[in-house]
Amino acid sequence: MRIKRFTQFIALVVFGLASLNGAFGQATDNGSLNGTVSDQNGALIPGATVTIKNLTTGLTRTTTVRDNGTWNFAVLPLGNYEVKAEAAGFEPKIEQTTVAASVATEVFLILGVAGVEGAVVNVEITDDSGPLPEGTSVTGAQLTGKKLEALPSIRGAFTSLTTDASVAADLNDPLANGSGNQEVSVAGSRTTSQSALFNGIDATNATGTGSLTGNISPAPETVQEVKILTSGYDASLGRSGGGNIQLVTRGGGNTFNGNAYAYVQNELFNANDFFFNRDGIDRQKARKFEGGATLGGPIKRDRAFFFVGYQRTDSSTAYVPTAQSYTILPEALALINDRTDPEAIRLAFLRTAQNGGQVSTFGNAFTFLPGPGSPGYCVRTLTPGTFAGTIASTCIDPTSPGFRLFGL
Repeated sequence: MRIKRFTQFIALVVFGLASLNGAFGQATDNGSLNGTVSDQNGALIPGATVTIKNLTTGLTRTTTVRDNGTWNFAVLPLGNYEVKAEAAGFEPKIEQTTVAASVATEVFLILGVAGVEGAVVNVEITDDSGPLPEGTSVTGAQLTGKKLEALPSIRGAFTSLTTDASVAADLNDPLANGSGNQEVSVAGSRTTSQSALFNGIDATNATGTGSLTGNISPAPETVQEVKILTSGYDASLGRSGGGNIQLVTRGGGNTFNGNAYAYVQNELFNANDFFFNRDGIDRQKARKFEGGATLGGPIKRDRAFFFVGYQRTDSSTAYVPTAQSYTILPEALALINDRTDPEAIRLAFLRTAQNGGQVSTFGNAFTFLPGPGSPGYCVRTLTPGTFAGTIASTCIDPTSPGFRLFGL
């Protein structure tokens, strides 16, 4: 009996945690529809029937217009919807609209008198990308549809899309390894003050002090909508002092849809760096391949659906020091044959230190000498036309040679 009660307790805890997670998700993973039904003279029509249908999944809901002529549907999955209003003595009216994340979309339905030709009007769905709807204090932007597909992004990172909302973002090296996310600042806030929500779940990287650079970016082909809220959003989207970035991934529908894609970067497509050309250095290796595929469709029509996506990323880059980004190698390294021998490295450093200076082997066009009349300070002077300068031993931190003992 005790084991059974304990099992029931665990089940309740798991269910409660799942419900709590879903409650947070409802804040941004869904939208709503509301509006009024009236005749052509503006008179409201209480008792009219409003039916909505998700054009992708076939989800259907029906409600009755209230006495004040209003109606609404809450907690709707994102997507394109058909809205139909019917009332006795009037021609039915059909419109189409889009439900966006955490947005209450208004649809005003005007019914014509029955028997009048052309009373039914079909409105084409348009791309809702752009500023947020009017009638709200929230500022920001949302990206959906074709604009989301066509907007170029650096390495497929979702943070690069935030610039559409006039958000300040660093311009990262598109060939660097890692997540590829940029540091994002909204309205002058710190880059660690933004929050990210994936399908309504807080995905902010807590281990990185809130920085978005540590987040894993979903493949752009799996994203349905990106919304950037810069100010004025309500408390349900709080938990940060800066902006709020929301991503909603795609889902399956009543028809099978999918795609295959590949993005290729190669140094052959790039112009060489100005300083590389000046120093006689070839273009650095810069190769990246991203390829994948998506597929969505019905498991049971109008009831259950699936959507899967896969992406593989291969990256191979190289770094070549130049006069603009030099690394100083002591002359001691040129005195040994086996750089894995700590004792040989130590003796080489001792011999070099007795000579009163260290020589950088490449990339340094400056000479470092003690400043006259300034004990403890070193003066850097340019040595034109050369890439081998001199560094006085007194200008080198005494702990630096120790790093070489460990091969650093």
